[in-house]
Amino acid sequence: MHNVTEILLGLKNRLDSSNRLLIQATHGNVHWTRFTFNPPIPVKELDRLVNKENLILPEGYKEFLLLHNGVYLFEDEYSAGIALYKAQDIPNRLKQFQYNFGPYLTEDNRGSYPIGSYPNIGEIMINYNYIKEGRKDYMWIADDQMSKMGQNTFESWLDKLIVSQGSFFWEWN
Repeated sequence: MHNVTEILLGLKNRLDSSNRLLIQATHGNVHWTRFTFNPPIPVKELDRLVNKENLILPEGYKEFLLLHNGVYLFEDEYSAGIALYKAQDIPNRLKQFQYNFGPYLTEDNRGSYPIGSYPNIGEIMINYNYIKEGRKDYMWIADDQMSKMGQNTFESWLDKLIVSQGSFFWEWN
């Protein structure tokens, strides 16, 4: 398994000087996408936030935040792109998520927090109860079906997302 640093370095090596990448999407659609990388969150600030909010962060996600405290991936003329939030945004996003989806969550999904979003699809979630249990399937999408994303850690999800050029790889058969 590759670490987050290697995954992002591989992506950045393919970007042009404007942080764009030419991709081929479904049905032969070829178009440019943009990538926006935020600066890292300071370690002390991340530690303070984790302690204050009682967050359990998987190591790969923590590594990501210490490299880039939020990103937009695969932005194009049709879509705002896939967002990974700044760490500081997670508490407010969690409150909003609980307000909107709280009544619909299963017991299994209640120990989760949003880390990003797919435009017009839903929130990208991490289930911290699964992390505490040592499970590797803690990533899921809060959409109309509360979809699982297979056996994915943050690192494997990010790697597959980049290799699939932003596609919903977990739905491929």
